Amino acid sequence: MPLNSIQLFAWPLIKASLVAIAVILIISFIPIIGPLLDYVPGFDTFITGLIIYRVFAGPFLSDVMARNGVTGSIYPGIAPTIFYAVLAIILSFVLAWIASLLSALVGVTVGEDRSGSVNFILVRGIAVLSGLLPLFMYSQYTLLNLKRLIGS
Repeated sequence: MPLNSIQLFAWPLIKASLVAIAVILIISFIPIIGPLLDYVPGFDTFITGLIIYRVFAGPFLSDVMARNGVTGSIYPGIAPTIFYAVLAIILSFVLAWIASLLSALVGVTVGEDRSGSVNFILVRGIAVLSGLLPLFMYSQYTLLNLKRLIGS
């Protein structure tokens, strides 16, 4: 990839990331649910990925729609987006529980002193995965909706 194309995408990526950080900070100040969502890494990953996806995929999808003479919204509404965010939260807890279970099994076989580091590594990796899976589902919804509107 040439350096020009990297420079072309650097500024939009920085802007999208700053917007995502601002949105997550605003959500964290919402009474009652904000502090709870602060400790769910899958939610942060989903929101950040969602904003970056909308910034980068938006112009491309709009161009595809314009070339095919299609109008309308292809993005999920508020209810499905909230569902995907809730799914990210649930996956964070379920996958963290699975990671803790695996860590306990590793602790039995290799010793208790190593199980803490295994748990730390597993939970950090799984936390990102728990936000990316609903994001992939969101993007697939968008693409399937686009295909439906185009008729292919």
